[in-house]
Amino acid sequence: MTDTPTSAPRGAGSFCIPQAALNALLDNNATAYEICTYLVLARFTDHSGRFSTANISAVNRYTGANKTKGGPVDKAIERLKTIRAKDRGPILYGREAWLKETGEIPPDGPVERSKVLNVLPEFDGQDEGVWFGNALVDGYGKFERPLKALKNAGDVAAKLLLSMYAANDMETWGGVRPIGSNSGPWKHYEPVAN
Repeated sequence: MTDTPTSAPRGAGSFCIPQAALNALLDNNATAYEICTYLVLARFTDHSGRFSTANISAVNRYTGANKTKGGPVDKAIERLKTIRAKDRGPILYGREAWLKETGEIPPDGPVERSKVLNVLPEFDGQDEGVWFGNALVDGYGKFERPLKALKNAGDVAAKLLLSMYAANDMETWGGVRPIGSNSGPWKHYEPVAN
């Protein structure tokens, strides 16, 4: 059995993680390995954003992590299964744990490579998701493995990246809303027309 994503990345796109999962990662002081691992698993979910075909080898490939069994990625996946969103449950389930917990059989594809290995649950009452471009995982141009750079930058950089994505407001600010945006050189502009 292989635990790689079912298809090679093609072009632009995006994926979403629940705000509750992002908050849980930050509240539980997730490490750079844990954050990068969660992002890779989320990148390779199906259209529902829950069922991921990615596992250890995909995380190793996109982060340049240690490929040994029992290494940092194994540990990151196991820790992610213990991180709980406030009053909501774990942010990651393995295939068998999901089946046991919910009775729901993951929707596998037609080949072994498309077997669902991890489940990133949705959280009731959480309307918003946090969107990420696929290029954060896949790379872009000469920047082939952004998550390797993020992992190597350390825990604080990984948490900062999550916090910035959570605060992203493209429509109003064209990106992350500046701190103290009511003062300083920043100006908020209202649209003139639709």
